[in-house]
Amino acid sequence: MDIPGDMSTQAVLPLGSTRISCSIASGDDSDWYRVHLVKDQPYAVNLYVENDNYRAAIRSQTGKVLTSNAGDIDNQAGVQIRAPYTGLFYVEARGLPGSHSADDFCHIAMAKDCAQDLKTQCATSVNGTFKGDLFSDDDIDYIRVGLAKNKKYDVRIFYPYESGGDNRLLQMRLLSPKGDLLRYCAAHEAGDLEKCTITNFSASSTADYFIAVSPGFRGGPYSVKVLSK
Repeated sequence: MDIPGDMSTQAVLPLGSTRISCSIASGDDSDWYRVHLVKDQPYAVNLYVENDNYRAAIRSQTGKVLTSNAGDIDNQAGVQIRAPYTGLFYVEARGLPGSHSADDFCHIAMAKDCAQDLKTQCATSVNGTFKGDLFSDDDIDYIRVGLAKNKKYDVRIFYPYESGGDNRLLQMRLLSPKGDLLRYCAAHEAGDLEKCTITNFSASSTADYFIAVSPGFRGGPYSVKVLSK
């Protein structure tokens, strides 16, 4: 039974990182899922379709497209939103015209996310570990951390190396309290970890700084540590 592509849908997309199975029946098939979001909370959607081009979108309670993004077999399409109100939204999975085969397998999920700006609600502490998840190939996470003037820090990102799996590359930027780029590194294979470290960073003021994590290629789980020296 096909899921309706309009506000009559009764299909519900549960919030969480677990992806549910779906199917795109054709190049013009549109499936809508109902979700309940909370105002000012950032969320991310991940949609993957097995063979063809597709689009993920978030729609308002009146059906208006609020944000959308296209993807294909090489790019797991993702959309992010900071909910503008508390209430009903719709998540749309749509095939795009082209060489679409019938009943392409897909999976879709929506979860709370770190914001992509300095208003992020995600934070870590010095000498603590922050565990995050880039929910799609388009996701960016901002993480807040309080640093002390003239103290030195190492900032490290890492994630398990997956032998035989898709290669991943994560990028980490250390940003000033105003969001200016201060330092950068890209994770690379080192033994059983993919990792990189920003070393001996000296904070010029006592304030909240920001760590921005983005996929150079492929998203997924990661960990960040800020170490006082």
